[in-house]
Amino acid sequence: MNQLNISIISSLVNILLTIFKLIVGFLIGSVALIAEGIHSGLDVVSSIVTWLGIKSSSKPADKEHPYGHFRSESLASLVVVMLLAISAFWILYEGITRFFISTPISWSIWGLVVMGFSAIINEVMARAKFYYGKKMHSIGLISDAKHSRTDVIASIGLFIGLILIKYYNLADAILAIVVGIYILIESWFLVKQVSQSLLDTSDVETEKQIEEISKDLELVLEDVKTRQAGGKIFAEIKVLLDPRLKLKEVDKQCKEIEKILKKKIERLEYIIIKAEPYK
Repeated sequence: MNQLNISIISSLVNILLTIFKLIVGFLIGSVALIAEGIHSGLDVVSSIVTWLGIKSSSKPADKEHPYGHFRSESLASLVVVMLLAISAFWILYEGITRFFISTPISWSIWGLVVMGFSAIINEVMARAKFYYGKKMHSIGLISDAKHSRTDVIASIGLFIGLILIKYYNLADAILAIVVGIYILIESWFLVKQVSQSLLDTSDVETEKQIEEISKDLELVLEDVKTRQAGGKIFAEIKVLLDPRLKLKEVDKQCKEIEKILKKKIERLEYIIIKAEPYK
């Protein structure tokens, strides 16, 4: 199983969930269920965007993109977050509107079945995306996993709401507003995470790894800089070497250091090593 396959499966699952939620939502007149159906429809777009981002980021470097296409995945993640925010505003709008336009809701066991099934399926998909996203250091897949996790919370909330509407008609609207606020808050945290990759934020964990490996190699580091690009890391280090070394020996040692660092740090895609003599 790889990133692209997970995104394709997620798209197919969300298409089915969207159809079921919208059909049952319109049949029983539940604005929360219809809103959640629209949310699932946006999930389809989200999964497709994630798939496109992952596919684009896997392209090799070329003349126009000498450092690769890794930011494609970060841009795809940003689109996913925007879609998540849009769905949150839509659900809030529908929930608030219901307070002013009260419409009777027909209670149905099918609403509970759809939301219960949706919660289970989305939790399975979220766990799969988190697992492969962390394993492959895919920011796009992790963002989509968090998107799926919000779907689980939304489904559970609406499941409870569909039980309560039997006794209180406005429970449907209240739950829709609560779910909308939750998704909006989650969107904000996702924006902060994605922005780290787009704004060349350093990766502290990788810098610590470089420092530890350098100590094992008995190297003297004067400076370490890293930046994130999608799921990959670009690094620049400055090492102090014996001034008596010849240029050919310095070049050989730098290539050996690069080889060892790339082998031990999976995410390290590109590294610049600057060698300077001891002072």
